Amino acid sequence: KFISLHRSDEQFLDELLAMLKSQLDGLRDHPRVIAAIHQLPFRELLPPPRTAQWDFAKAYLGSEKIGKLLLEYSNVREVFCGHSHFPAEATVGHIHALNPGSGYRVKRFATLDL
Repeated sequence: KFISLHRSDEQFLDELLAMLKSQLDGLRDHPRVIAAIHQLPFRELLPPPRTAQWDFAKAYLGSEKIGKLLLEYSNVREVFCGHSHFPAEATVGHIHALNPGSGYRVKRFATLDL
């Protein structure tokens, strides 16, 4: 019924961020990095207001800590993410962030001009 991580959500997120940081550190010599993550890294990608229940659920769609880490790497130029199933696109700092917004029944895709 519930997930037991044997640590707090914040501790779990910090572990995942440490792994992502290690991966990005290993790519510092690459001029252009495209990151693919599940959670939303920027609030600009949150779905618009709908209902009180939906607004409550938005608290679990991502973390600004993810976006802050990605912004520390000037070679991270694009980020693909998901989790909300709501299509959204935003430019935050030097990063173009895109959530194609696919669902279980309807699949969407996006292409990049590189």
